[in-house]
Amino acid sequence: MPGGVGGSVRRIAQLLSRNGLGVHVAVLKKVSHPIVVGDNISSIMDGDVHVHEISFSHGKIDKSTIKSVTTSESDFMVYQGNIESLLSLKLLHKRYQFNVLNGFFLTNVGLLTCLFGKMESIPVIASIRGNDIGKNIFLAEHLPVLQYVLKNADYVTSVSEDLLNAALTIHPFKRFKVINNSFEWGRIDENKSVAKPCKGLVIGTSGIFRFKKGLPLLLKALEHVKFKTEWSLLLVGDFLSKEEKSYHDYFFKRCSFKNQIHLTGLVDRNDVFSYLKHIDVFIAPSLFSEGCPTTVLEAMAMGRPIVGSDAGAIAEVLTHNETGLIYPQENHAALTDAIQKLVDDHQLRDTLGMNALSYMRGLNPQDEWRAWESVYLSCSDKSLP
Repeated sequence: MPGGVGGSVRRIAQLLSRNGLGVHVAVLKKVSHPIVVGDNISSIMDGDVHVHEISFSHGKIDKSTIKSVTTSESDFMVYQGNIESLLSLKLLHKRYQFNVLNGFFLTNVGLLTCLFGKMESIPVIASIRGNDIGKNIFLAEHLPVLQYVLKNADYVTSVSEDLLNAALTIHPFKRFKVINNSFEWGRIDENKSVAKPCKGLVIGTSGIFRFKKGLPLLLKALEHVKFKTEWSLLLVGDFLSKEEKSYHDYFFKRCSFKNQIHLTGLVDRNDVFSYLKHIDVFIAPSLFSEGCPTTVLEAMAMGRPIVGSDAGAIAEVLTHNETGLIYPQENHAALTDAIQKLVDDHQLRDTLGMNALSYMRGLNPQDEWRAWESVYLSCSDKSLP
């Protein structure tokens, strides 16, 4: 189950390709050994999309080489890796002659894309995806990078109004568009199934779990829900890192229902639907920095009743009391009340779930294409097919 940005980039690339554009995706990959620029590019075809994996150095180095460049090993590796990546992009441009560049995620990809675009006089689109603004806006060392990218991009896109407004506080750019994620119905295989992994009424959520996803808040809220029957908490996915697992284990061990928590571990992105079928109430308890979460769209596509925070685009996708219940992102008592409401009302669960499914069926990937087409047309001096 890859992160949201990677999945979204692949979906958008395939969408653009199906509509006649020549699309190249550059994927930056850290390696621990030295590389030679030119030998560090591995290219494959993903359908009609060109995918170029660019390896760059990010490992242990001889610290005696640092003194002539910068003051810290980490700074040196960022410097060296950025130069290697930039030179590799120049090699690809020499071969393919790009007309428009699109940097998904403002740091570090956005910085490289803007620098490269300025050097080669290529229009640049900077795409806000989530943590690049929602998290990095709170990190002082990232602010100059965010300001540079937003100032120098020819166009800015965002997956949510919330993130766009946050970016506007950093730099007042003028050309922008909010483009919510669409959904790939072909990912759902009705013939796939898994045995129900837990008992009773199932409260569940999915994703790559980390601090911003708000699991401790969900645990606190569930402590106060009055269940009349047996119930379980199903977590479909795994933790981003060992550090995140350790952080969450602290809360798991201290909650009164720790034996009712079931963690699936990493799940293939197309297999997640088999688990969603078993969830009676889906929770999206994100605290902040949420773009347009694929996990919410997936749950809606499976007709699950959803309780979601108002973080990012969650409240832009859900309609309160129609396709889900929305609560203030920092308010565990409001989350408790919303869960209790659905636990007690089977008919409301069915209604919200059916409305969510109806909403998803009304989404048209071509609407997303037309939004991207207008952005590319405004940046390119060439007509699109």
